[in-house]
This record gives sequence, structure tokens and C-alpha cells, in this order.
Amino acid sequence: MGYIAVYKDIEHSVDVRQLDDSKFIIKLDDKEYVVDMVNTEHSLYSMLLNERTYEIDLEAKNGSCSIYINGEYYVIEVVNEKKKAKLRETKNHIVAGKQEIKASMCGKVKKVLVALNDEVKENQGIIIIEAMKMENEICAPKSGKVTAVGVREGDTVDNNSMLLVIE
Repeated sequence: MGYIAVYKDIEHSVDVRQLDDSKFIIKLDDKEYVVDMVNTEHSLYSMLLNERTYEIDLEAKNGSCSIYINGEYYVIEVVNEKKKAKLRETKNHIVAGKQEIKASMCGKVKKVLVALNDEVKENQGIIIIEAMKMENEICAPKSGKVTAVGVREGDTVDNNSMLLVIE
């Protein structure tokens, strides 16, 4: 899946392909890397890259990824390319009426943060989906009431799967 990663106000193209449970091909701009990465604890990972081992503390939330790797701390803004194009189309658009929230990536539902009939505020976290060993928080696009919940914790979702509805 293609992403745009912004670090120090510079956009980088990132493409990630999962080969098996722990092996990934990561293309960063024009360079390609084969990475072996396993989750050792909640947000801690062990990564093998170019025959070197790195211990990583990785946390993704609200489109931001905080990475602590070998004594260095990085904050990277991450948006998938489809979502970025959609954001451009709907910028300054007021969402009215029923809003169906759909998964923007394949993954596993780690946590549903709201329940049926809950009142939510715009940008409030509503669901956490784990994709490519990263937790991604999905936020409410508008304030309103949750009128349908289509997933439970542990469910696997495909791109465009209906997660919940806010009215």
C-alpha cells in the first residue's frame, strides 16, 4: 500500500508490501529495503535491516507515527495516497446527514472505542485498526450519534469495509 510520510516538512513516498508474517519490502522514495520485523511487546519491535538489528518503540495515532530507534526520536505524519487524494477533494466540505465510516486499509480491529448510540465529537478516536504491525486510530469525521457499529474487536477488515455509521 502506498503512503505519504512527512518528516521535517519533506514529503516522502513510501510503499509497503508484506511478504510473510515478519518480512516486508519497503520502498522509500526510490530506494527499496527488505526488512524483517517482529513485535516483541506492546509497541516494541525488533527489526533486521541490512544485517543490523534495531530495537524500535513505535506508536501510531491520529495519522502520526512516533518512532524511537537506537536513541533517536522521530515524529512522522503518515497518510495513505488514496486518503490524501480524497482529503484534497473534500477539503472545506461540511459533512451533513448520515456518514458511513469505512476502512481505508486492510487489517485487524484492535479496539472499538465507541458503542451504539454514543455521542461523538469531530476528530474523536472511534476505532483502532492494526495494519502492517502498526496501530492506526480512525477518527470521527464529524460530531454526531453512532447509529450502527459493523465490527467487533478481533474482526479482520478489508479496504472499504463498513466500520460504523454516525448521524
